[in-house]
Amino acid sequence: MENKPDQNLFREVHRKVQDIRDKARKNRDDAVQRSQKVAEDEAQKEGFDRPASPPSEDGSQ
Repeated sequence: MENKPDQNLFREVHRKVQDIRDKARKNRDDAVQRSQKVAEDEAQKEGFDRPASPPSEDGSQ
């Protein structure tokens, strides 16, 4: 019987950690989208035909 509150506490802490991680991931994704939008807007102002493509994840282009 004593372990049951501990298990619930673990689940609650784990859920809170996941929520924090999800929020941080969303904030990073939003920041990336904003910076890409700014880059596209600047490219259009400079008269480029299309926005510069961001570097690929594996480092190749």
